[in-house]
Amino acid sequence: MAEMLISIDSGSEDERSSTSSIKIVDLSYDTTS
Repeated sequence: MAEMLISIDSGSEDERSSTSSIKIVDLSYDTTS
């Protein structure tokens, strides 16, 4: 969850970075699930 928050924070500054972070989080979620 902490990573997700960080992703949102980064997204506020860089939209592109946010997309990349979200993709990484998505993969993590898939692995956890």
